[in-house]
Amino acid sequence: MSQPRNNPYLSNVSKNYLLQTFKADETVSLNRINDTLEKIWDSGGNTVIGWTHDNNDIEICYAPVEAAVSGYRRFPRIFEGNRQFSGKSFNTICTELNFPRIRIKLSGVIGIARYNIHVNTINNLIKRYCITYTDNRAVILFDIVKFSLKSPTEQLCQLKTLEYYIDKTSSIMADNDLPVDLHRSTTGDGYYIWNNNVGNEHNIRTYIVLAIMLTLNSIGENRIPLRSAFAIGSHFTYHHVDTLPRGIEYIVGDVTIKLSRIVNSCAENQLLIGYQADERVNIVDFMKDCQEYLDGMTRLHIHTKSVIDIRTYLTGYKSDNGFEVQQYCITDKHGLSHVVCNIKLNIYFYGNESVRIGKMTQELHGLNHLLPVSWLG
Repeated sequence: MSQPRNNPYLSNVSKNYLLQTFKADETVSLNRINDTLEKIWDSGGNTVIGWTHDNNDIEICYAPVEAAVSGYRRFPRIFEGNRQFSGKSFNTICTELNFPRIRIKLSGVIGIARYNIHVNTINNLIKRYCITYTDNRAVILFDIVKFSLKSPTEQLCQLKTLEYYIDKTSSIMADNDLPVDLHRSTTGDGYYIWNNNVGNEHNIRTYIVLAIMLTLNSIGENRIPLRSAFAIGSHFTYHHVDTLPRGIEYIVGDVTIKLSRIVNSCAENQLLIGYQADERVNIVDFMKDCQEYLDGMTRLHIHTKSVIDIRTYLTGYKSDNGFEVQQYCITDKHGLSHVVCNIKLNIYFYGNESVRIGKMTQELHGLNHLLPVSWLG
């Protein structure tokens, strides 16, 4: 007697039915969450603290922005970490700080299995209504020199060209198996640029983004006069405030303040990197790691040119002890000090062509209030 055979048609019908049912439930549930979030967010007057779930119900905690900031001193979890809370942490914060909460019943099942509404999907939706803190991220600041003296059409072209360089660099990074999730925030006459992914690996990739963007600009048809700064530090992130939060993110914090102070003492075609001796990242080792990554990029085509090599280094002097990196101190308008190092980039193309970006050590004497303070071996 032959064995019964599965009917693939019925199997496909069942799968399609399950998928359609799941998609319908997911859409209804996410719309229900978003409608609730929009109401409690109150056009940015409140911020969402986080969420937790129990079976098919989720609870969302929220608070006025000032109350959340005040509570952050006591409970850093308000802005730090994943927006999905454990039930215990959620209850503690809501109860101790008297933050309101709201419960939403979903149509689908929450989980990580197939045909479940994935917790990451819910988390990514809720994050857009939150303020989040990041303690260690590399950020780039490009400042267009004499931007305010340009005509409106020139300003438009320069900002759009910088945007093109950001998107083009993302493609180049992906081609070299170093994908980045680049975000940007305009300063009016330039951009803050950061990689949405965190960790030392992604900070290195952000520096490579800087190197490639400067290379693109150096051989572009209409070179933009830039002052450039790079630093690693902490910041808060929030989304554009409108009728509902948009995809545009803004960052503010120690790292952006540091960058804005540094770039004010930067000359055209100069690149400075912010550094503090007590930071977790050793600047010399970090730059060596960046060079190793650049050495491994074999599919590097800039405009119509093929790159042989990109060399990046901190400037300084040769001494009896070898090469020593010069550190400089910048004192800003508020009397605060910022330690920086100067960076050079040398780009070599096929056909014996090269481009040099940045200032040599000897060009920095008496320049832009850069006070030599110490050496790095």
